[in-house]
Amino acid sequence: LTQLGLGLKSNGAEICLYLTKGCTTLD
Repeated sequence: LTQLGLGLKSNGAEICLYLTKGCTTLD
């Protein structure tokens, strides 16, 4: 199962989908 991670950056919120490729940031 894919793990959904939510992180906060200085320019806003960042949603990362942890896949085998790595992390994908969504605007």
